[in-house]
Amino acid sequence: MLKFIWYHVKSWFYMVVLILAIASVGRQAQLIYVQGQPYTNLTNSWSSVFFAALNAPFKLLSPPYHPILAKMSSYIPLSLFFVVYAFIGSYVFGVLKGIADVFWRKRIGYRAFQGLFWLLDAVPMFGLIVLIETGSMFLAMAWQGDPIHVIPNQHFWLGNFLRANILMVPSMMYLSRITNIAISFELGEEYLLTARSKGIRVWKLFRRHLFRNIVPKLLNEAPTAFIMILSSLLALEYLSFQDKGFMFALLAGMGQGELGQPSLYLDQGAFLIQAVSGFLLMMALFTTVFQLLAAWLRWRWKVVHNYE
Repeated sequence: MLKFIWYHVKSWFYMVVLILAIASVGRQAQLIYVQGQPYTNLTNSWSSVFFAALNAPFKLLSPPYHPILAKMSSYIPLSLFFVVYAFIGSYVFGVLKGIADVFWRKRIGYRAFQGLFWLLDAVPMFGLIVLIETGSMFLAMAWQGDPIHVIPNQHFWLGNFLRANILMVPSMMYLSRITNIAISFELGEEYLLTARSKGIRVWKLFRRHLFRNIVPKLLNEAPTAFIMILSSLLALEYLSFQDKGFMFALLAGMGQGELGQPSLYLDQGAFLIQAVSGFLLMMALFTTVFQLLAAWLRWRWKVVHNYE
């Protein structure tokens, strides 16, 4: 099991080492500064620069940065709501849509439903957010007072709800395609063909066999869905909440001073090294957790028909 998990996680660690190694041999990496002060005991050796780059994010925990971190932390609840809602919703609605795509694909009414989601999936996330925001502005001008609180903004819960649903569209469509492919593959397995030849309906085998076999595959796709949500969240926070979102405030504060936030770093090159390394390490941890969960489910359910 550990060998299987390492097979899926090792690429993230390899990328971290590669990023730090490339950064460490560059001349600019030997001049990494935090608020104009060089790292202590930093020599010109490759190893010291490598570990200085690895240790850089922990500098944020020092007292000078506490006020800025406290301000960014106040934005966590709203951003966390978007991430959690979009992640859970992507799995719930993505799996349901994938199942419907397999068993209802010949229904004329469902084809119209598929066309609507195809249109949403075809429009880039940035475009969807712009449509929501500009549409709400025109609605506000035409409908003074907003008597039933439907105009999306940061004050009305329905506005956040609409944005959260828009945020989960790309990852939901991705997981629905994975579910569709996994179920279609399972329907061709010998045990299901034998059961269907005996007159047993597929729905009776769905929960006990078919669905259990596709769950580990869906869990393996969790890091991909998470990346899609985070990449869209930054655009959503920038267009919808300006500096009120955690991801935007963090990016703006760590070297992007022109966006209106107090800069934590004077050297943007150092920020890029630390941001990329931190993101890859976070994804390695995230992948490990879901690989462990998928491996436990395989052991718990004793999956025999493995399609990986």
